[in-house]
Amino acid sequence: MQAKDTLYNKYRPQSFADIVDQNHIKVTLQNEIAIDKLAHAYIFTGPRGVGKTTIARILAKTLNCENKEDRGAEPCNQCPVCLDINDNKSLDLVEIDAASQTKVEQTRDNIIAASRVTASAGRIKIFIIDEVHMLSSASFNALLKTLEEPPAKVVFILATTEIHKVPETIVSRCQRFDFHRIGINDLVKWMEQICQTEKRQVKKDVLTAIAKQAEGGARDALSLLGQVLSLGDEEITFDQASLILPRSDFVIITELVEHLINQQADQAVTLLNKSLTEGVDLNQLLKDLIEYLRQLLLLKIMGNKEKIMIDMDKDSLKAIHEQSEKISTEQLIFILDTLIAKWQQIKLSSLPQLPIELAFIIICQVEGVADKVNLTPVKPMAEIQPAVSKTVAAPLSESEEKIVEPKVFLEPEQEVSAVSNAATEVKDQSSVKASEVGDQSSAKASEIGDQSSAKASEVGDKKAFNSDKVIKLDDLKDKWDSILKDLKEQNHSLAGFMKVARAIKLENNEFLLGFQYKFHLEVLEDLNKKKIIEEVIGDNLGAKIVVRGIIDEDYEKREMWEVNVIEEQPEVVMASAAVSSVDVVDDTVDVVNEF
Repeated sequence: MQAKDTLYNKYRPQSFADIVDQNHIKVTLQNEIAIDKLAHAYIFTGPRGVGKTTIARILAKTLNCENKEDRGAEPCNQCPVCLDINDNKSLDLVEIDAASQTKVEQTRDNIIAASRVTASAGRIKIFIIDEVHMLSSASFNALLKTLEEPPAKVVFILATTEIHKVPETIVSRCQRFDFHRIGINDLVKWMEQICQTEKRQVKKDVLTAIAKQAEGGARDALSLLGQVLSLGDEEITFDQASLILPRSDFVIITELVEHLINQQADQAVTLLNKSLTEGVDLNQLLKDLIEYLRQLLLLKIMGNKEKIMIDMDKDSLKAIHEQSEKISTEQLIFILDTLIAKWQQIKLSSLPQLPIELAFIIICQVEGVADKVNLTPVKPMAEIQPAVSKTVAAPLSESEEKIVEPKVFLEPEQEVSAVSNAATEVKDQSSVKASEVGDQSSAKASEIGDQSSAKASEVGDKKAFNSDKVIKLDDLKDKWDSILKDLKEQNHSLAGFMKVARAIKLENNEFLLGFQYKFHLEVLEDLNKKKIIEEVIGDNLGAKIVVRGIIDEDYEKREMWEVNVIEEQPEVVMASAAVSSVDVVDDTVDVVNEF
C-alpha cells in the first residue's frame, strides 16, 4: 500500500463542503472569497489533526481555481491548478515546515525572497507555514517586515498548535481563526460514510470508541480506523477492535462509580483488578472514568444534560442521569481530586494499579468513616483550645499556620459524640495550656528580639545600590574576576556555570548572556540562582543589574572575557547538548544534577 492509499490521504477533504465541523471558519472564509475581501495573512491555531493545513490548501485552490467564477467559493478540483495542488506539484503553493527551518537565513531565502517572485500559473501565491511557533526570534523579526508590507498577490497562512509561543507582533498582523476539536458524533458520522464507501461493516460502538480515542482529531480517527479495518473482511466488533484500541468499557465505568457512591471499596478494587486482567488499559480506564465524573459534575452544576453531553447515546445519558441523583457536588469534587492526585503517582509505583486502589479506599471512607475505621474528626482550634483571658498567645509558626483540617463527614449522632469527647479533652488540658502559654510567650519574645537585632545588622552590612548609576560593559568586564570569585564563595557550581556563558550586551543595566544549550538557559531561569547571580554582580558594581539569557546562534563565534580568578580550575567542557550534568575534574566545580 502506498502512502496515498491510506485512509487519511484518500479521504482528506478537497473542498470546503467536505470539511468535518469547523463551520465558523468555513463560512467566514467563503464569504471573504465571495466578496473578494481577503486578508494578506491568516493564522490558524488549534489542536493537531483538526483541519488547519487542509483548509489552508483548500483556500489556496479556491483562490487560484480557473473555474472560480462558476464554482463560487469552492475549488473545482478539475482544472490544472487544482490538480497540481492536489498532487503537490504547484509552484504557486509553498508549504514550509517551520520545525525544520527555524534559522533566519532559511526564512529569508524560502519565504521572504520567494514571496517577491510572482505566481506562475495561478493568480495568487500562497505560503503555508506549518508549526510557525518553532521559528526563532530572529526569523520572526525578519518575517514581521514582510507581513507589515506584504508583496502584491501573496497570501500567508500560518498554522500552529501553540499560539502562545507566537509573538503578539505577528499575531496582530494576521486574521486569526481558532479551530476546535471535532465532536464525537460528527466523527462517528464521517467514519460511517467512509465505511460505506469502503464497503466495510464496523459496529457503531467501535466507531464511538475510535472517536473518543482520537480526542477530536480527524487525522487520528482515520489512522485508528485504518488499523481496525485491517483486522479482517467481516464485520468488526468491539471485542475485535479491543486488540488495537486501548480498551475501556462504559459498563465498567458506571459500575466503578456505583461502587464508589455506595462506599464499596472492596468491590471497586475487585472490579478494577478483574478489568486489568481481562486486558483493559489502566490509563485509558482512568481517563474515561475522570471524563465520566466530569460529565456528572457538569450535570450537577448546570442541570442541562442535553447541552453538556451531546456526544452520548441514550443509554449513557440515562445511566449518568440516574447516578447524578445519588451523589452530591462536594463528593464529586473530592472523588475527582483524589483520583487525579493518585493518577500522577502511577509512574512512581512498582504496581501501577496500587495508587488507584488506594484512591478507591480513601474515597469510600469519606462518609461514615468513624464506623469503618474508628477515627475521630479533627476540630478547629477555636472549638478545642480554651480561651485564656488577657494572655497573649505565642504566634503560630509558619508550619502550624499551614495545617489544613482533614475533611471528614460524620452522621449527626457521631458529631454530638465527637463534640462531647472534645469538650472532655479540653477540660483536662486547660490547666496545662494556660501554664504553657506564658512560658512560650516569653521565649518567643526573646527570640523575636534576637532575630530583629540580627536582621538589623544584616541590613546594615548590605551594600546600597545606586539606582541612577548606569553600568557599561567595560565596567562589568573590569569587575568580572571579582564577580566570579564572590560567586564561587556563594555557590560553587554557579561559578562554573557562568564560565560557559557569553557576554552579548549590557544596556540599561540589563546584562544579556548567550548560551549554546537550552539546559543552560533553564538554569538561569531558576529564580533562586538568577537572584544570586544578580546580587553578586550588583554588589561588585554598586548598581542593580538584571541578568537575562538567550540561546545564542553565534555562540561559537563569541568569547567570554579571560577568567583569571579560578586559574587552578580547568574549563568546564560540555560534551553535548544532551548532558544534564557538568563535571569539572581536579577539585572544583561539580554540578551533578544540581540544576
